[in-house]
Amino acid sequence: MANKESIFIDKIPSYLIESKLYFIVLEDLEGNYLFVNDFFRAKLKLPEVLCNEKVVNYILSEDYMKYKEALENCMKEEYFRVEIRKFNKYTKEIYYIEWELVNLRDEKNNIVGILRIGYDVTNFKLKEKKLSKQSEALFEIARKQSHEVRRPLANILGICSLLQDDSKLSEKERSDYIKYLKQSSEELDEMIHSIVRLTNTYF
Repeated sequence: MANKESIFIDKIPSYLIESKLYFIVLEDLEGNYLFVNDFFRAKLKLPEVLCNEKVVNYILSEDYMKYKEALENCMKEEYFRVEIRKFNKYTKEIYYIEWELVNLRDEKNNIVGILRIGYDVTNFKLKEKKLSKQSEALFEIARKQSHEVRRPLANILGICSLLQDDSKLSEKERSDYIKYLKQSSEELDEMIHSIVRLTNTYF
């Protein structure tokens, strides 16, 4: 296996192996790790001994089919790009990595392995998710302002108008209107607080 690994590594430029920007991974056709560069190992906090471990052990199960399809496409097209989430089973962290897959061939042009060149897009994905949540929060705030806030406000204005203009109201009617006025005021107050909570959570 060591000879197989060294043959593969000889095909990769040293600047890639020593890269502090790109992850470099070699895997055989059985889906085992043959080599990972130091940057990949350090970034994902992987164990020192990784060779011959299954690649799928470090991929989220939801992404397994995507990974499998990417390998199949790489076998056909020589080059393929895919985004796969890597799962560190030791730290439980998840990383979003954009991979370029290249098939490696021997002297007889037979595919003997896969070279993966990866770029960590985790921060970008987390920011994207945050922006998505902020967008959803803005939509919810707009909905509350345009509909839910107007309803109790309309009730308050209507009741105030009745209390002001109708001098023939009985004490019971007046008491009931004041009760409804209080309920609508409390409802409006809760709406305003929920909007403030949404704003504080996402902005």
